[in-house]
Amino acid sequence: AAVGKLPPPILAFNDGAFSYSGKEDYLYKNLSFGIDMDSRIAIVGQNGTGKSPLLNLITGALQPCEGTISRHVGLKLAKYSRHVGLKLAKYSQHSADELPYDKSPIEHLQSLYHEKYPEKDIQAWHTQVGRFGLTGAHQTSAIKQKCVVRARVPRALSSY
Repeated sequence: AAVGKLPPPILAFNDGAFSYSGKEDYLYKNLSFGIDMDSRIAIVGQNGTGKSPLLNLITGALQPCEGTISRHVGLKLAKYSRHVGLKLAKYSQHSADELPYDKSPIEHLQSLYHEKYPEKDIQAWHTQVGRFGLTGAHQTSAIKQKCVVRARVPRALSSY
């Protein structure tokens, strides 16, 4: 279903600061920016430069030591969840490590979402996984078998 635009900003950092210790050895200080429905963001950098803490501040997994992060009421920030207003998905190099390698993509999606979507039959699960480029045997083989499967299943999960 089409989603109407939420008024900007849907997420706003206002003079945010962050430190793992909670003291003044800040990883980030004076963070002020907004994200709206048209934003497309990629966070890149060398290992250890603070990409993950920034994403965790955005998703709410971490809280700023100073300043505020305001989120629109229609913004749902949860890993692998669905909301009619807006959804933020986080995909990282570690997302594939969280998958159960002994299950197929279809089995994994069913185990996570069968209770929420009991009306979905096996064809609906195949269609959902197929939207992310997993077809044929990739849908029913154990996730550990193929790198392409490990890369695409987290994206399929983020669609829920």
